[in-house]
Order: sequence, then C-alpha cells, then structure tokens
Amino acid sequence: MDNATVMTRVQEAGDALMSGKIDAAGQENFRRMAKTFLLQSLDQHWKEHLLNLDHLRQGINLRAFGQRDPLNEYKAEAFMMFEHMLNNLRENVTQTLALVEVNISPEVLEALQKQQEELEARRRLQERHNDPSLMGLGIAPDQSQRDNVAPFRKAQFDQNDPTTWGNTQRNAPCPCGSGKKYKHCHGAAT
Repeated sequence: MDNATVMTRVQEAGDALMSGKIDAAGQENFRRMAKTFLLQSLDQHWKEHLLNLDHLRQGINLRAFGQRDPLNEYKAEAFMMFEHMLNNLRENVTQTLALVEVNISPEVLEALQKQQEELEARRRLQERHNDPSLMGLGIAPDQSQRDNVAPFRKAQFDQNDPTTWGNTQRNAPCPCGSGKKYKHCHGAAT
C-alpha cells in the first residue's frame, strides 16, 4: 500500500468523523465550539512562544563567540520557533476537535435556541434606546440628532434592480436578501 492511498483513507476517515460531529452539534454550534478551541489554544501557544523568544533573546549573544551574527541567528531561530508553534497549534486544535464528544439532547438544543432568540430580542430592544450618557444628564437629543444616529434607515430600492441600491450603507443588510451585510455581499466589489 503506497503513501497516497493511506493519506486518502486517513483524509476520508477524518472528513467522515468531522461531518458526524457537525451533524450532531449543528453547523453553527460546531463552528462556535471550534472557534473557541482555536482561540484558547492560540492564546496558550502564543504565551509560550513569547516566553521562548525571551529565553532565546537572553542567550543569543553567546553565538557571537562562534563568529556568527546574533541578529541573524535570532531571526532564523525565531522564525523556526514560530513555524513550530503554528504546527503545534494545528495539531492541538485538530486533536481536540477529533476527541471532543458532542451530545446535545433535543431538549437542551431547544433551550439553547430559545436562549439565543431571547438574546436577539434584547439586542434589538437595546438598539432602540437613546444614548445613556445623555439620559443621565437629563438632556434629551432633538429629533435631528436621533435621525443621524439611527443604525439603518430603510432605503427605497427594488430588490430585483441593483441600480437602486446605490445609497445602501456598508453595514446594512444587503438589499438582495442574502442575509449578509452589504459590504460582504454586493458591496464587496465597490
């Protein structure tokens, strides 16, 4: 059996394992979980990397005795250490995601979705409040100031006619109805 066949089998087994975990947890929940693992692992590896760079910096001047430029030696070793850190990070995150067990009962999943809906409702409610710094002083902003601060005004445009989308704000939902922000959808080209 050659290496290409073995690598193909390992890749297929890994893909099947991850797709099973994604199906069990849901794509959004799995992505959030993977992001959390990645950030935690990156934070830990970066701290270790900075500590290792500090140790390297303290002892790099001894290379001058060997007729080598300490600055060039530091650059070369720091780069090798950075590549080593990235490889360790990839292995750590992959191993963690492969070993994690996702067991979400339908009741827990329903409770999480309900909690997410409540958070979204609170966020929408908070968007409608006046500026708290002005409310504490007893100063009420006039109507013109409130209009300037409004997050997204509904523009008059036709969803099927992109020529009417000219005044769409970058962070507003895209008029095409994709659910993405305008800057990540049709506004990315401008």
